[in-house]
Amino acid sequence: MVLGFAALLGVFAAINQNSGFCTDTSLLTMELPVKEGFGTNPTFTLQASLPTVPDKLAIYSMSVPGVTAESAKNLATARLKISREAISKIQVPSTALGRLKVQAAPMTMTGAAKTTAAGLDTAKLQALDQVVDVGTAFSLATADSYVSVNKKSAAETVMLNVPSLTADRKAPLPSESVLKQKADAYAAENDLLPPGYKYAGTSYITKHTLNAEGQVEKVEKVTAIAKYTRDIDGLPVEGAGSTICVIEGDEGNPLGYTKVSRNIGAKIAASSVTAPGRLRTMAASEKTYELMSPEDAYKKLQERGMTSEIADVETATVDKMYLAYYEAEPDKQQDETEPVYVFEGTATGPSGSTEYKEYMYALKIKNAEAPFQMPSPTKATERKAGEKGVEGQKDPEARS
Repeated sequence: MVLGFAALLGVFAAINQNSGFCTDTSLLTMELPVKEGFGTNPTFTLQASLPTVPDKLAIYSMSVPGVTAESAKNLATARLKISREAISKIQVPSTALGRLKVQAAPMTMTGAAKTTAAGLDTAKLQALDQVVDVGTAFSLATADSYVSVNKKSAAETVMLNVPSLTADRKAPLPSESVLKQKADAYAAENDLLPPGYKYAGTSYITKHTLNAEGQVEKVEKVTAIAKYTRDIDGLPVEGAGSTICVIEGDEGNPLGYTKVSRNIGAKIAASSVTAPGRLRTMAASEKTYELMSPEDAYKKLQERGMTSEIADVETATVDKMYLAYYEAEPDKQQDETEPVYVFEGTATGPSGSTEYKEYMYALKIKNAEAPFQMPSPTKATERKAGEKGVEGQKDPEARS
């Protein structure tokens, strides 16, 4: 979400050169919950209790609806509450979108269109009938609004009032409880939360005002981001996916949202640490793959080290270890989700200490890989010939 939000600010900056995101006396920063690491193999100390593993954990297919220019246009008109009839008959000034150079063909607004458009913000009508194919997504923009739908994941970004994202607040943001109430109401009104989602907290974009000496003089929360996540079979879904965020400004009023939420489909296989003899009493037609025990997963972490973005750490504690499912970032193809082990703690080196979070596929045949590189669509459900399932039989469909 953070990367997508940063990209959004970049897009709007390209539209409006004088965006005011950074001036001579102020800086905007984003509160990040985790600092991640890279290419290190510290000495780990286990300070957490090992998780209890259920007898069986399912592997599920994942899918996304087909994303087209027309579906992106439909989303824009629904979320921005603008009539398609009005949009199709509005003439757009050639300067409406600056560098994006998107404009509707010149048309004469008919009396019917004028009636339909009555009471609407004319700026919001600009160019919404023109969809830009930016390669990974279809996007639409106006003078102050932005809509984007990712082709691979159907992830949505909708900004109702981009300038307000970083504007000075007329009053301090309300309490988290008020922000949550307003985010809940907006999510319900727009049917944003599929079953299983729950509120997971609020983070903030902050503005740092500098004095003449360049020192921070004032820190102000300018934008709130209410986050929602979901569980699968009682386990949390980790990663950039399964995340819906409502963005709020003055008085907690919604400024838009981001949504990464692939559809959870059919159960396609299972995984288990249970002995093979026990598994034979279960459904004979169900493919079951061997799951690493928590003890084995921790040993693999010690051997493998970190896979994320911290450098120069010598020691690391594992303060929390648990099972989860994983959903990737919007621009990754993902056709299934399976259990992962998650490790959280503090890594320490010459430069100090930082929190980290590590992921590891829980299936033994994945050999403790991290799920950052998702398989291609053609290989997502392939199984390696010759791999043995937990029943000890050659399985021509062993998971790749």
